[in-house]
Amino acid sequence: MATTAPQVDRLLQQVARRQAIQRWAARTAAWALAVGIAFALTVVAVRWFAPGWPSLGRPSILLSLVGLVVAVGALGARFGDRRAAARRVDAHLRADDLFLTQLLLPDAARRPELAPVVEADAQARAARVAPSAVAPLDLLPAAGRIAAALAIVALALWTAPFGAPATSSPAAPRPSLAKVEERIAALRKAEVEAPRSPPVEAALAELKRDLQAMQREQPPRPETKQQLKVTESKLAELWRENQRGRGAAAAQASSVGSGDRAKQNTWRKELADGKVDSLKQEVRDLAKRAAEAAKLGDQAAQAGARAQAREVRNFAQRAGASALDRAMADMLERMGDGKADESQTEDLAKLAELAELEADALRQDAADIAALEQAFAAAELAAALEQLGVALPEVDPAAALEDYAEQFGEELADELEGLEPCEDCEGGG
Repeated sequence: MATTAPQVDRLLQQVARRQAIQRWAARTAAWALAVGIAFALTVVAVRWFAPGWPSLGRPSILLSLVGLVVAVGALGARFGDRRAAARRVDAHLRADDLFLTQLLLPDAARRPELAPVVEADAQARAARVAPSAVAPLDLLPAAGRIAAALAIVALALWTAPFGAPATSSPAAPRPSLAKVEERIAALRKAEVEAPRSPPVEAALAELKRDLQAMQREQPPRPETKQQLKVTESKLAELWRENQRGRGAAAAQASSVGSGDRAKQNTWRKELADGKVDSLKQEVRDLAKRAAEAAKLGDQAAQAGARAQAREVRNFAQRAGASALDRAMADMLERMGDGKADESQTEDLAKLAELAELEADALRQDAADIAALEQAFAAAELAAALEQLGVALPEVDPAAALEDYAEQFGEELADELEGLEPCEDCEGGG
């Protein structure tokens, strides 16, 4: 509904728009808070009472909820409600329904002699008032409610994550035997049973050559020092790659958690020492126990084997070993189908072989990180000695980089101890 006065028409249009935005923001915020609380309660309920359900935190679900809230908020916004705008302007100016009368004049021509007077008065007043003064936008309360809704949803998804360890959670889908064999072949090709991975071994050998070259050259040539920096960059890249994988989490595996704490602590300590023998033996034992129990129909023995598998899987999850976790999930599923046939025995043997190799890969990752940290220490100490103009001490070429770092550290300590205090330095140091 338009008036015959352009100034009045423009004012009412802008005020109506601002009122609609305010109403939309308030309704959207209220619905966002209500939907957020309902969704959070649903997430917690599903997580604890129906853990088999797929995750409710998928982007498609969250975006659908956002769209619903925005749409419902827009339904009651009443965009373009000029009558409400005219009443707001009249109330603001205390104009005794002047603008509402001007708005309704085209539809109520019973007193045409009043039209010019009303229009002139409304035009004059409209020119002196700003839409922002009539209908100020106060969006902070709505923003606060929306922020609270987002915080509630985020807290629910964080405190009740889907896929977290739970005895009632379903096992991961069983891969085909061909995929298991393919993974076994890939791990054997990567030489996970070796003390350290081939790329790390090559980088450590290169660093040794660089350090030995610096020992021979007094002082070291610029090319030798530059080569040491290049090798350090390679070591840093390998370290970053390993940190992105499971090795960092494995090296810091916590001893706190559910299950047999003594057994978990034993595996954790062995892993810190670069061993996984007892962990691999546990996998072999539980696979054999599960196969024998299935053949005999011994439910108690089957339950015991599943408990052993869950114990290993629990350790894998806390150690950040996702591949070992998947292998144990597959073993748990294969144990649970109740078939006492040769195929189950063969599958369990293959899955146990895969789990052992994944345990070796976990150990190798942790060993790689420890070796790379020792290599960094040796390189930094060598650079510090070179800066002081001190020749690197001779080290047995067959020694480990840990020995290089130890001897370089002792040399640096002796050198710093022999330096005289600087009397002109602040503090006399």
